[in-house]
Amino acid sequence: MGDIKVNIDFNPERIDAGKRGEGEVLIGLSNSSKDKLFWCECDVHIDSQFSLAMDRDLNEGRTRIGIIKPGGSASKRVRFYTKQGSYPGKYKVSVTMYAYDEDGAISERSDIDTELECR
Repeated sequence: MGDIKVNIDFNPERIDAGKRGEGEVLIGLSNSSKDKLFWCECDVHIDSQFSLAMDRDLNEGRTRIGIIKPGGSASKRVRFYTKQGSYPGKYKVSVTMYAYDEDGAISERSDIDTELECR
C-alpha cells in the first residue's frame, strides 16, 4: 500500500436529472509517510452526460494538487457542469492520482473509480 491516501466526494452528493447545473468533485489527498515529500496531480475523467467546461464538451482534465509534506494533506475542487439530456442513474467518475517523489519520478499512482448519482 502507498503513502498517499485518496478520498473522492461530490458536492452536491446527488445531481438532478434533466436540468442544467453544476457540482464539484472534491479530491482529498493525505500523506501517511513520516519522511517523504510528494508533489501530486490528478487526472479526472467524467461521464459524457457531464462536462468539465461550461461552454463545451470536456470529459477529461488534469489538476495540480501541489506539495504534500510528511503527515500532511491537501485537497482540490474540480467543477463540473450537467447537461439537459442527463437521465436518472449512476454515472462513472474516474480519478487517477500521480505522486512524484523528490527526484521528479512517479513514486505512486492510484486509479479510483466512483459513481455520481443522478436522480
